[in-house]
Amino acid sequence: MIKIYLTRHGQTQSNVDRLMQGWADTPLTPLGLQQGQRLGEQLRSVPFSKIYCSPSQRAYQTASLINVFQQTEIIPTKGLKEMHFGQLELKKEPEGKTWQQLLLRDWTDIGGNNLDIVAKQMHTTMDTIVHTAKDNTNILCVTHCFSILSFLSIIDQPFFEQCLNNDDKVENCRLTILQYEKGQYSIEAFNESI
Repeated sequence: MIKIYLTRHGQTQSNVDRLMQGWADTPLTPLGLQQGQRLGEQLRSVPFSKIYCSPSQRAYQTASLINVFQQTEIIPTKGLKEMHFGQLELKKEPEGKTWQQLLLRDWTDIGGNNLDIVAKQMHTTMDTIVHTAKDNTNILCVTHCFSILSFLSIIDQPFFEQCLNNDDKVENCRLTILQYEKGQYSIEAFNESI
């Protein structure tokens, strides 16, 4: 069995300003830096064979804060990127829209992508990661809110629907823990702090 720890990056300035932040980047806030450090301390007793992260600065910075306690290889991985919001990148979130509506909207009409594209990208990436991992190891992936939810939509559709219905958005530096065994992913924990 392989255990996969998925986490969203720490808080960014765009999170504070409620800007659409997909492929665009803003730095971690002081709180975001603290969140990354705290998560690193909480995970210090979990030995990770590898740490993968989205190539976004905010994800790499969070991975680096966690890696202070790990001293392992960090591998920037394109397939862990966030949803792309096209022409709305770094613009104010549309007034009156819920995060669920933003997640489910098709952004391809303004140069972005959508849930289906991100879900397939995440699934392909996670399959590649687990197929190159040794059995009985732990892997950390530092990624993004919609990336994590998109992956859950493929591996456990009822759980994904429950997240939407219960307003369970992935919070900064919270953990979603998956188990991978015999070609199957299962959810052990979602949006947890340890």
